[in-house]
Amino acid sequence: MTQLPSQGYFYPYDTMDELYTEKHPPEFGRLPSLWKLELPKWRFFHAKFKEDVPENWTAPEFDDSKWDLIDVPSVWQMQGYGYPSELVYEKNALLSKKTSKLQQRLADDAAMENTNDYGLYRVWVNLPAQFINRFVYFVTDGIVGNYTITVNGKQVSASRSTFSTTKCLLNEALHEGANLITVAVRRFDIRMEKGKLKKNVRAQGAFGFSGLFRLPYLVAESSVEISSVRLFTSWLTDTLARDVVPKTALVNSLYRSDNDDQLTDREKEILPDAQIRRDAGMNVEIELMNHLPYDMQVTVNCRLMEARDEYDLYNLPEHRLNQRKALTDTIPKDGVKILGTEFYAKLVLPWTDQTPNLYDLLIEVRDNKDQVICVKKQRFGFRSISYSESIIHVNDLAVPIHGVKYYEFDPENGISVPLERFRQDILLMKAGNINTIYVVHHPTDSRFFDLCDRYGMYVILQSAAAVLPQTVYSLINHPCIIMWSMTGRKFEEGAYLDVKERINAFDAKRPLYCEIDNTGRVSDMPPFPNKAGMLFGQWCDLCVNRPYLRSRLKEDKVLFESIMARPRRDEDTMDLKYIHQGDLVEYSEQIGVSIAQGIVDANRVPHPIFYEVKKQCEGIKIFASAENPSILTVHNVSPFGATPAIELKWQLMLGGIRLTGGSGIVPPISALGNREMQFPIEVGDFVTSLWGTKYPKAQDTYNQAVCKELILDIRLTLANDACYAKAGYEVAFYQQILVDEVCDPSSQTPVWEEEPEGEEPTIQIIEAASLADGLILDENKPRVKVLTAPALIFAQIKNVQYGFSRREGGLCSIRIDGKEYFDGLMEPSFYRAASNIDRADKSYVLSQTVFSHETDWRTIQSEMQFVGTFYEMDGEDFHLICKYKSTGMKGPILVHYRVKTDGRLLATLEFVPKFDLVRYGFRVPIDSMSHLGWYGRGSGESYSDRKESQRIGWFTTLENSLYHEYARPAENGAHADTRYLLLQLDDVKGLSIHKNKLEPFSFSCMPYMPEDLDDYAHQELMPTDGRTHLYLDFYMKGVERGPDVLARRGLQKNARYEETIEFAPKY
Repeated sequence: MTQLPSQGYFYPYDTMDELYTEKHPPEFGRLPSLWKLELPKWRFFHAKFKEDVPENWTAPEFDDSKWDLIDVPSVWQMQGYGYPSELVYEKNALLSKKTSKLQQRLADDAAMENTNDYGLYRVWVNLPAQFINRFVYFVTDGIVGNYTITVNGKQVSASRSTFSTTKCLLNEALHEGANLITVAVRRFDIRMEKGKLKKNVRAQGAFGFSGLFRLPYLVAESSVEISSVRLFTSWLTDTLARDVVPKTALVNSLYRSDNDDQLTDREKEILPDAQIRRDAGMNVEIELMNHLPYDMQVTVNCRLMEARDEYDLYNLPEHRLNQRKALTDTIPKDGVKILGTEFYAKLVLPWTDQTPNLYDLLIEVRDNKDQVICVKKQRFGFRSISYSESIIHVNDLAVPIHGVKYYEFDPENGISVPLERFRQDILLMKAGNINTIYVVHHPTDSRFFDLCDRYGMYVILQSAAAVLPQTVYSLINHPCIIMWSMTGRKFEEGAYLDVKERINAFDAKRPLYCEIDNTGRVSDMPPFPNKAGMLFGQWCDLCVNRPYLRSRLKEDKVLFESIMARPRRDEDTMDLKYIHQGDLVEYSEQIGVSIAQGIVDANRVPHPIFYEVKKQCEGIKIFASAENPSILTVHNVSPFGATPAIELKWQLMLGGIRLTGGSGIVPPISALGNREMQFPIEVGDFVTSLWGTKYPKAQDTYNQAVCKELILDIRLTLANDACYAKAGYEVAFYQQILVDEVCDPSSQTPVWEEEPEGEEPTIQIIEAASLADGLILDENKPRVKVLTAPALIFAQIKNVQYGFSRREGGLCSIRIDGKEYFDGLMEPSFYRAASNIDRADKSYVLSQTVFSHETDWRTIQSEMQFVGTFYEMDGEDFHLICKYKSTGMKGPILVHYRVKTDGRLLATLEFVPKFDLVRYGFRVPIDSMSHLGWYGRGSGESYSDRKESQRIGWFTTLENSLYHEYARPAENGAHADTRYLLLQLDDVKGLSIHKNKLEPFSFSCMPYMPEDLDDYAHQELMPTDGRTHLYLDFYMKGVERGPDVLARRGLQKNARYEETIEFAPKY
């Protein structure tokens, strides 16, 4: 018997009265049913090979007392039996299409592709007569791996992996009392390919996990079964609504009137959210299956109820329904029939991502004697879907897609994801202003879609072409699903068009998306990014909790012991945090492997990219008036629903120091609405000294500010708790540079006097003698003292001393008042650690062995040789030039140091690269006890292609970390657009670092070298020399793979680059 498609969590009840007996119903309205029996505990045996499967293990008399007791849902690899075969988003994503067959075979061997391990499950179920006398199904939402089901020793079903709800009828094998159900799951799947059965196929998106990964259960259906219901909602025009909708919206309406218009107005006065309510139509198709050996005449009744978390049981929120025709018909014996009609409802609440209002359709089947046969309930939402010119419209309004790719994964449960992890994901996405989830490879658990319905999240649902119709059948009524997606191992246009035709016959409303469509005939939408919006990447890291898995080992004494073709590693016995792809297979020893790294880590801690996505997708935007920058407009971007109450906090900042500010509550702004506000700022005052009279401590603030630009900074935070965040959570921010450089408040405002007409202006001539006399006063000006030693040269001015190494070349010491700020040599820097995206880029990986457009700058950095030093006094300044040679450069690398009489040191880097640059600047170890302050972007990291989420201001390492831990160490921690950097050993003095005219540069500071980030696969393995390493970058290649070609490829080769950085004491 084959598996039949089924709708998820579609339980039978005996009467309508069962559905509303509790004031606070269970989540999603899933009331317990007498006719549903969950199967959470099974006896389990892991057979590593087919010959290890016990003989007659499916027989009732088989003794399984020595088998382990296992909790379901679960995958057996996370219960201590074996390991996942790959932790990558796409199979063989790390290997190029040109990868050698040897590499592929090694990867497959490490993934245990050549094994035949099985998971054997047994459970005893005691079934009473009233259960057996109905029609009993085994229902599952998901089994990964090719599986066979037997009942009391009799095989009842066999199937490939199942990812959406299916069921199989068990009655022929059941009897009253104790019944044995067994499931044999083979780790790998099977599929038909060119008419031949192909084994050892890994289910896409399962990552090599196997087992009963979603909870199976038994359900006993009535003699006439409500197999499914399909709902399609639409909005009525005013003209049609007057003719078809009920006179009153609710059954328990408080008002009665002969005047329809008056009645509608008065009902709106008492209905919540009346301003968004609309009249709607609902096309309903109900599939009935008659299990009896004779025809059955039936009548179907429907009721409509608003879904709420709390009910008044004596005043239920039931809507009146008008219907086009009665649902009465005869169902043939052992047959199926679909009954359909259209219902009309008045003043219902629409469903959108911002207004996720849900309803329950109650369905009752009665026989010709008016006796109830069965009752079921279906939750849904009123919303319409359409698409035009690649733009999605929800409820007739265009909706921009801000999406992420979602892979079902949990670090302790693999693909068997707990409900609370789903909830955490959805709420975190909403906090990040993400409105769409692209569920990749296969459907997730039905509860995931219930959560998306409840909290308001659009879903694009992908499934393999062969099983997409089954997926649509199971999940069609979820309002969150706005698009179906079809995929496969290769694109076959004819087969895909056939599937599309089947889908459109079943659901003609939603568009179909196929990202592998290379003809444009199958997909209704072009690949993302498109006019509809964009996808920002994968959601979470695919990393397993290593301590958890190690604690569950059943067969291996140490981790990975049984993985073939994988050599043992020292770290296998270490206490590390994660298992990632690098632990399962390794094809390059130098750069390491790319891991499945998403927007958040495996435990859902956001990576820096999360905040960039959040900024790009902000639902509230602020715009300044072109005429008056103190007048701002706050705009609600959402086409649905008002903004929550927002607390606006503003401040006027000079060089990151607060001048003034305030806060206030912004009342809700309607959908696509605006609210204008004016701030008490006169921008024109700041180009003169007049502003100093209006702000207390203006002069002190001006003197303290290292940068004189004036910024208006605005934060918008939640005034009250929301489902996704607590009050005070920042939902958006805005910054505007009002004045590039404010006037010194102590300066005299110039008064321009008009010259008398007809007279030439007088020119004062200063004699050279008097000028010379004036210069004599400068006789006590400090001069640079030069001290030499065999290995060092010192240039000293007052209490500042700069030390240079003769043997290694370059600046190696800066002492201010006897305190040393450096802990080693400063040298040119051209090498940047790989980002995770770099490691997945074949051109970057090849650059480690051959010269390409991104060549091996690590080798160039390590082989750079110091040639010599030249120094002299040029006037009052000390000059020192260091010369280096490198195979990556045309000509020498020159570093020119100049020590000025005011205590400043200028370091100029000059070179011509042979290859495209990924970075250039300086690197130097500094005192590990020093702390940093900087004016620029913060507090998180920022790169040239990922910086808009970081506001401009003054930040310190006392409050912010400069290093982000990834599961597999990678490039991180840069701070682009830095204008001023301060190193301090105490709270008073310090070393300032900046470019001329405070032009922007980038810096990063961490206890590791780039080489360490590349060489070690886990954070815990990273060595440290006890020093802190400071990197000062004039250019840093971006870390994303966006459309910005310059950020992708770096600066061009064969061009001369020259930049200067300045060091100076700060008091």
